[in-house]
Amino acid sequence: MLWLRDNGAIFDKVDLVHHTASHRGIVAKTPIKKEEVFMFIPIQAIIMLGMAKEAPIGARIASSGVQLKSPKHSYLATFILQELGKEKTKWQPYFDMLPQSVDNFPIFFIKKELSLLEGTFFLEQVEIKKQQLREDYAAIAMVAPEFARYTFRQFAYCLLYTSDAAD
Repeated sequence: MLWLRDNGAIFDKVDLVHHTASHRGIVAKTPIKKEEVFMFIPIQAIIMLGMAKEAPIGARIASSGVQLKSPKHSYLATFILQELGKEKTKWQPYFDMLPQSVDNFPIFFIKKELSLLEGTFFLEQVEIKKQQLREDYAAIAMVAPEFARYTFRQFAYCLLYTSDAAD
């Protein structure tokens, strides 16, 4: 969190709470009034879609004209993967704050966990999302062969890290 403060972030009215190793959230320290600014993150501390599109793999995706199922998330995920592969990146303190696992997301559920969703509409949605991610992964690897050095699981993890940010 020091990295955010050093980059001009203000979040004195909230705390980051770790419920479990893979589940955390932001909670208010005091009641927040309607339209009150309770947190400010400056642009230099945010990975932006434009950055992702200008990075090597993002530029290849953009110039190819390929149609992705989750374009914003996919661009951002490829950016994160590329940055993680660098010996030095300004984003390392941010990456260090990310959860080590996102296995609590349904696309990573094992069969036993998925069986608990049998008979629900949600199970079908999980399978559709997994298929869409696989299609995006394959499409990116086709237009940017160097992307194949990343596994599908790495891509999916990074995509999930970005899912709230890109919506």
